[in-house]
Order: sequence, then C-alpha cells, then structure tokens
Amino acid sequence: MANSVRVSEKQLPGLHESLTDACHVLGLKIVPDLYVKQNPVPNAYTMAINGEKPFIVVHSSLLDMCTPQEAQAVLAHELGHLLCEHGIWLSLANIATLGLGVLAGPLGAALDAAAEAALLDWSRSAEYSCDRAALLVAQNPAVVASALLKLTGGSGLTKMEGGGVSGEADQLPGQQSGELLASQGLSVEAFLEQAAAYDAALKGASPAVRASAMASTGSRTHPIPVLRVAELDRWAKGPEYNGILKRGRVVAVSDENTAIELSAVPDEAGEGMALF
Repeated sequence: MANSVRVSEKQLPGLHESLTDACHVLGLKIVPDLYVKQNPVPNAYTMAINGEKPFIVVHSSLLDMCTPQEAQAVLAHELGHLLCEHGIWLSLANIATLGLGVLAGPLGAALDAAAEAALLDWSRSAEYSCDRAALLVAQNPAVVASALLKLTGGSGLTKMEGGGVSGEADQLPGQQSGELLASQGLSVEAFLEQAAAYDAALKGASPAVRASAMASTGSRTHPIPVLRVAELDRWAKGPEYNGILKRGRVVAVSDENTAIELSAVPDEAGEGMALF
C-alpha cells in the first residue's frame, strides 16, 4: 500500500480513534490496518491476504463527503465483513464455482450459472449484514442511512438546499453544540418513501416487468440502495436490534463519546450477536 496513507495514532488520529472505537463496540480484538487512498470514486473495501493482518482501504473522496459519524459507519460496515468472515466464505464459494465451470456440456453451463446466481445473492445478503454492523456501531439509523444516501446521490448536489438531514437528531453524542451532519438537503424519509414506491410498483407490475427487474438486480453484488435503506429502517425498528442494545452495556469508547458495547453480551441462545 505504498501509494496510500496508513492511518495511525500519529497519522489522521481522529480516523484511527474512530476505527478502534468501532472495533471495541463490535468486539473485534484485532484492529485492522486502515489506509486512505486518493481516488475520486467514493468507495471502501476490506482485504485479508494469505492469513496476514486484514486491512481496510477508504478512498479520499468518500471521507470528503462524510461527517465523522458517517465515516465511522462506513468503517463499521467494512468491519462487518471481517466479523462475519465473508472473505473466507467468498473464497470457498469462488473455488466451488470454478470447479463447476470446468464441467463440459449444457449441464456444466447450467450448474455454473446457478452457482454464480447463488453467489451473487449471497453477496447482496452479506451487504445487508454489514449495514447492520454499521448500525450497531453508529446506534443511530439516520447516520447510516445518510451515508448510504450520499453514496447514492452524492453530497455536492445538495449543498444549495441548506439545512440538515431530515428525520435525524440535530445533535449526536460527542458533537459540539450546533454541529449538524453535513448531508444538506437529503431526506431519509423521502428515500424511504422512494423505496416503498419502488416496492409497490414492482408488486403491481406485469410478470414481464418483474422478471426484468429481477434480472437487473440479479447481476449486482450489492443490493439496490433504496432497498438497503428500507431494510436498515426495518431492522432498526425491530426487536432484534433493540434487544441487542438492551443487552449491552454503556462504555466509554473515547474521552468524549460513549456507546453500548455489544461483544460481551450473548443472545438468548448463548450464540453471540446475530447480524444476518
């Protein structure tokens, strides 16, 4: 990662603290390395190579458009991949898919296509799980939804609108008085309404239109953004998320901020925190 900036206590210390706080809340004992890379396309990804210490790469353009709280939600999303060991399962699935691809004839082609479709479906489900990890760290659904909105529609287009994000608290824990999230003009409620309208339109569409929509989403590695926000809202209002918070305990994750620690509290079955 010679072409990136490695984040540490001496380099971008605020971002480093945000990462360590998120690891603390999720119960990750190994804090992955974090790099910031100059790139105009907002993105972040996690990698673990040959059993080495995992690392996260965040593009500079993503940090530019996010508030500190939103940036931490992005980091927590990436930590969710590590927490759920998605890299291991993805590697195994890819090996299995390659094995099916060597089979000759129509049967081999059909099995290969089915395996690829199942892998993409799993990949989209994995992203939902990581959105839940982001919510468990942010402990404010508006923060995660706002980050998703910015990744979908950008932030520069809305600066002329003024105001903050509709539907969220004006002040979050750890913020100075009067400091608002920077996603100006974006409305979480409007995006949820958009998701509901999409779902209603899809349900009322003809079989041909529904099949076309399914085909367009079936090739995606990530769910459609409006559906991610809708699923996040559904889970935030449900008993599982709120039960996890109730079973947690309030801890200090930095000198100024507190959060609910989740890692030490198992679920009812004693099997730990379920993200899926």
